[in-house]
Amino acid sequence: MDLLQVEGELTGRVRGLQVEEWSDLELLRIATQGFEVLNLKDSEGALASKLVEQSFGSPLIMQELCSELCEYNGIEKQVDGPELILRRPEWSSFFGKIAATIKPSLIESLKIGPTERRRRTQIAITGSDAYVDMCSALLLAVGRLAPKRSMTPVEISDSMNEFVTNRRPLDQIRRACRGMVKIADSSKGAGDSALDFATNPEKLTVVDPYLIFFIGWGLQGLELPVVRKSA
Repeated sequence: MDLLQVEGELTGRVRGLQVEEWSDLELLRIATQGFEVLNLKDSEGALASKLVEQSFGSPLIMQELCSELCEYNGIEKQVDGPELILRRPEWSSFFGKIAATIKPSLIESLKIGPTERRRRTQIAITGSDAYVDMCSALLLAVGRLAPKRSMTPVEISDSMNEFVTNRRPLDQIRRACRGMVKIADSSKGAGDSALDFATNPEKLTVVDPYLIFFIGWGLQGLELPVVRKSA
């Protein structure tokens, strides 16, 4: 739990509760009912559907997305007169702005990777003179697959292959997945782990909706460990 990491004195005083993720229909109602009250029109429900897709089952993320969409359209209260048609934002900057405000504390540990590693694998980036390590490459590959939350090592490899010069061995990707799950497990406190790696069938799952949202949209502005090629 992020709460326990920030407020350590609450250890033993907080209990995690199992709360099911909201269905797409339930999340959609947050937008449709809110837009109706504010006298806003979402043509064919396209904007609300996009927000549902990117809320990852979390009503809190959905509310944040709806609030940001209203702010983008200059809406502070109910609109008088005819319905106001909502404008579509540029999604990358829209979601990126929100991701910057909800960065999970776990991301820093995942970025650094396992502390027991003595030597980091350097992976060349296509079209660049820079290298990233395996943890950074894995985060970037997972982000490219979002809003997908469960992915196989092969899918991660295919995603990673889009920006690295040489395909990484599947065994290396499996080890990296297990290493990140280990980091997530050590940071979970009284709650569930933010990451899970199943073996049959093999799948990495990003359990925490805030984590997958940030990985999908917040890594663009995140300073990842980069090693420049020596002259």
